[in-house]
Amino acid sequence: MLHRLAPQLEDTRTSIQYFSQLRKCSVVDSAGESVGRLVDLLAAAPSRGQQRVGGLPIHPYLSPPTPLLLCLLVAAADGQLLSIQPTQIASRDGKQIYLRCLHEALAVYMPQPTIVPLATEVLNRDVIDLVKKRMVLVNDLAFDEEWHLLGLDGSPFGLLRWLLPRRIWEHVRHQSMRTLLPWGHVVLLPGDTTAGEGEPEGCLSVTPGLLGHWSPPELANLLQQLTPKEGSRILATLDATTAVATLGEFVLADRMLLLKQTERCAALTWLETMEPGMAADLLEALPTHQAQHWLEQLSVARAVEVQRFLAYPHASAGRLMTTYALVLAPEDTVAAAVGQMRHLLLEGHHSIEMAYVADTAGVEDPPAVVGAVPLGALLAADQAGLVQDLVQTPLVGVGPETDLRTIAERMYRARLQVLPVLDTDDRLLGVIRMADILGRLLSPPQRRLHHFSPGTRTIL
Repeated sequence: MLHRLAPQLEDTRTSIQYFSQLRKCSVVDSAGESVGRLVDLLAAAPSRGQQRVGGLPIHPYLSPPTPLLLCLLVAAADGQLLSIQPTQIASRDGKQIYLRCLHEALAVYMPQPTIVPLATEVLNRDVIDLVKKRMVLVNDLAFDEEWHLLGLDGSPFGLLRWLLPRRIWEHVRHQSMRTLLPWGHVVLLPGDTTAGEGEPEGCLSVTPGLLGHWSPPELANLLQQLTPKEGSRILATLDATTAVATLGEFVLADRMLLLKQTERCAALTWLETMEPGMAADLLEALPTHQAQHWLEQLSVARAVEVQRFLAYPHASAGRLMTTYALVLAPEDTVAAAVGQMRHLLLEGHHSIEMAYVADTAGVEDPPAVVGAVPLGALLAADQAGLVQDLVQTPLVGVGPETDLRTIAERMYRARLQVLPVLDTDDRLLGVIRMADILGRLLSPPQRRLHHFSPGTRTIL
């Protein structure tokens, strides 16, 4: 019901003030002496965690409490930046701000990592709207008469407010708080990394706790609105698994753009985490000497695996296959098989659609397989039964060099969504899914039409 009630909620404040209307206002102390001109507003950095009130999370449709501005930043005639607390302000009008204290009582401004200069770091910048999952360009800053930060104005009117004289603007439109983006719903983009340091400059408020619950398509839509450099900074704040899944939403050319803008440490972590076929595609797109340099930076096991995938043709089953699969022994009980399936699901392998039965006559790695068991049959069977009673033969598979159209035709004829990739001795190298093939065969408009996720985004 909250989403139905939220539009009916009205704010009781009678006046909304804007930074565009007060910027460069004269500041006068209690003795009538000029202090300087207003140049910025300072606020506490957005929370790195979920917004809460009294231990209860705020509903996303309701605005969080409006924080009090920490201070106002004033440029004095001698070039110093002075900070003014809201409690030190007696009154203001359209042209001047009057203080209740003397000039000497004001403190010199000292930058702090938890304080955001709004005009410098937020105004005319993109911020992330956590509720609507979009980018917003901030055109103005809104606050009330008591110096509470009401929100950020990303509307065209926020831009017009800078251009039109105030006497004209007052007759154009009265803005509601519902058009403002609350500060508690905002995430700032990470800044550049300082040389020799691991922490970005300025306020870095993008964290896995805030964006980690977004799906890869949602994250890709967000990154699509940014430059590759900005997008790589967002990816670097996510855990490796989420970052790699988000990279999978882009075409190869855009993955390369993002990877080139990423710090080497994060890029190596992604290459270690992603499917070896995806890593092979990225390295194959690089000049030979650069690809070799990256291979030397990887762990030995991953480098060997990626080199094996590089030997397969670009658009083939071997390049696109997934290397994990549910492999069972004929003598396994159904209960044990279901336990193995649950273990894979808990590890994050959510695309398991078929189990494969290994030939236990010889111990091989990779294993030789003789048949398959649909997961539906496995779940419906008696838990005390044996896997060998459920095996379906003959096994329909493809070789690692098989092209994608041939694979798609074979899937269609066999009415299967996944096929095993087998070598000449029927050893299981991996599995390939219909979604992987469609991600390559269909054009981007067709993929969006059919809601297939792989490779549908392109950086503009």
